[in-house]
Amino acid sequence: MLLNRLHVRQTGVVAINLALYTLLAVAYFLVVLQWLNGAMPQLFRENLEHYAMASLLLSIGQSILLGLVTSSLLRLGNWVNSRWRD
Repeated sequence: MLLNRLHVRQTGVVAINLALYTLLAVAYFLVVLQWLNGAMPQLFRENLEHYAMASLLLSIGQSILLGLVTSSLLRLGNWVNSRWRD
């Protein structure tokens, strides 16, 4: 019985993390799409080397941001899970 309750709680934490992650990913996609819609194609047409450098820096920045968001959500899930056990 106790094992079943822990499983339900962990499933709830995973569902909350997944919902938050999905919301953040969609918001990020829409913001980036709006923000870079004009700048990147123009940079591609005007200076291919600068476009390549900007694309590389954006990729590195995105990976760092993704790592921060993921670790924050995992910490939040662990915190919520520890509160539910008490």
